[in-house]
Amino acid sequence: MDVNGTRFHLLQGERDFAPLVEASVDADDLEWSESRGGVGLRGRIPRFPRRAAEPRLSVSDRRGADRDRYGNFYWIAPDQRSIRLLPAGSETAGDFWTVAEWNTSCPAPPEDVFAPVAPRPPASNPELRGLAVTRHHYLVVGTLEPAGLLVFDLHSGGPPEWQPWPAAVPIAPFDMSADGAGETWILDRGPLPGESRVWRLNRHFCVAPPAGEPLALEPQVTDEFAPVGGLARTRPERSFPTGLPLGSGSPTHVAEPVAIEVLPDGSVLLLETERGLGHSRIHRLVAGEIANVVSLAGALSDVLEDSSHAAGAADLRAHDFEFLPAHGATPGEARGTLYLIADDGNQAFAFDLDARGDQFRLTPGQRYLPVRRFSGKGLVAGGCEVFYDSDELWLPLAEQPRLRYPPLATLAGILLDGKQPGCRWHRLLLDACIPEGCSVRVESRAAEAPELLPLTEWAVEPDLVLRRRSEVPLHQPFPEERDNAGRSGTWELLLQDASGQHFELRLILHGNRRSTPRVRALRVYYPRFSYLNEYLPTIYQEEPRSAHFLDRFLANVEGLYTSIEGRIEHAEALFDARTAPPESLDWLAGWLGSVLDPTWDAARRRLFIAH
Repeated sequence: MDVNGTRFHLLQGERDFAPLVEASVDADDLEWSESRGGVGLRGRIPRFPRRAAEPRLSVSDRRGADRDRYGNFYWIAPDQRSIRLLPAGSETAGDFWTVAEWNTSCPAPPEDVFAPVAPRPPASNPELRGLAVTRHHYLVVGTLEPAGLLVFDLHSGGPPEWQPWPAAVPIAPFDMSADGAGETWILDRGPLPGESRVWRLNRHFCVAPPAGEPLALEPQVTDEFAPVGGLARTRPERSFPTGLPLGSGSPTHVAEPVAIEVLPDGSVLLLETERGLGHSRIHRLVAGEIANVVSLAGALSDVLEDSSHAAGAADLRAHDFEFLPAHGATPGEARGTLYLIADDGNQAFAFDLDARGDQFRLTPGQRYLPVRRFSGKGLVAGGCEVFYDSDELWLPLAEQPRLRYPPLATLAGILLDGKQPGCRWHRLLLDACIPEGCSVRVESRAAEAPELLPLTEWAVEPDLVLRRRSEVPLHQPFPEERDNAGRSGTWELLLQDASGQHFELRLILHGNRRSTPRVRALRVYYPRFSYLNEYLPTIYQEEPRSAHFLDRFLANVEGLYTSIEGRIEHAEALFDARTAPPESLDWLAGWLGSVLDPTWDAARRRLFIAH
């Protein structure tokens, strides 16, 4: 209510606007977005096209890759016989370690000296497959033929420690993911299709549950620990876990997993991309069981431009994925963004992920993330960014502000009650951002009964005009956007002939394909406080046509004076450090004979004045 006693209806926030968007006939072209600040035209992502000469990426292009806490990138070279390193801040990569130097890096101690037994390399030069950097700064790399793990201590340096896998327990590491507790999860694709497994290693790199049935191992002669010059010892019969099976017939069946990712809540995501299938699937494992399966068939239908024009255009066939926790997420909370890169290698897609218990939700985000010259090694998360490889450089995924918007859409169904018969509806104000080339057209109708509204013609109202400031005293609708080319703020129009207890309003939002108007709040004032009726003699109302014009003309003056009188009525807010606008704090400090440090933020300034 303003100083004249004029009330207003307020629509603000998701609770008011989201039902209107869902009920609209143009619901596919409208959206409510808290992050983007209001209701507007639905933006869609353009598809970055693949050149005809560009082949699609395959699983064989994947290489283990990761980044340590200092910004150094590690990955397996194309020959699978060396580990490459790109130091932080450098654009030149080099060899971190090669299989050829294994024998020279493990010299044996003299036979008559009591010392740890040197880690023995295998007889043959193995292939390297799968790589991860743990929380405790160990670099873990898988080996094939023979199978095992290489563990590099990145803090202390030195040669790696090789942990051979028992020959009776097959393993073929393909992808790895380290969690926040120092544990490492390994995706084992197996020597043959359908023999995939998942292994979980604790921070000591020992196999931990969940795992399959243990396998009994025969006694083995070993010289890992023996007196100097003494005989080798015999390791007794023991059992060894076999990993969690993913093959056909198992409760955790995943046909062709290609990537693994651990979430902060301890659950595990598996990316499945079958040959011959046009889309991928994401499986979520909780305590060794599949809790959720999400198909990416049609996953981009709500965010991709022109996705309905071709069959399968909205399907996503992913090459790799990476999870980035949300800013402010608590430890153990699986909330953030899951990035997936398509197997054409030209575009990545961001999905909002929220996993709570057995609930798992993936929502595609409106972020255009084109990628060029992607080599296919994979995605790597580091800090607050996700990186992809281009030859031997690692580049961050960069969002491009190039969403495409429909030309127009109508937000209808705004029904209001004036509380009294013959209510004269006064003024409409929108807290909105209307960029150059965009507009919001307003149409209204009023009737004494709600069932008469559909029988009443729509009236086109005048164009909206941007006010210098909001009509609500000390209200700043866009404090974070003080400029924005002068298009953000409170927009106003005077309702012309809307008279009746029940009032209906609709907004037609026009965009220019590259941008959209966004409405953050809507206020409709009623009934009209008329200067003609309140302050002028009755003779000015004798001629209806002139009186109607004069009433609307004086409403412009009334709007100016009411705004000024409202600020005068709430002037006490200027003298309170808690409620004063930020631009008034210097003036308020001057009353105390103080000058504020220009480097202080608003909170520090208010604290200083209050004390």
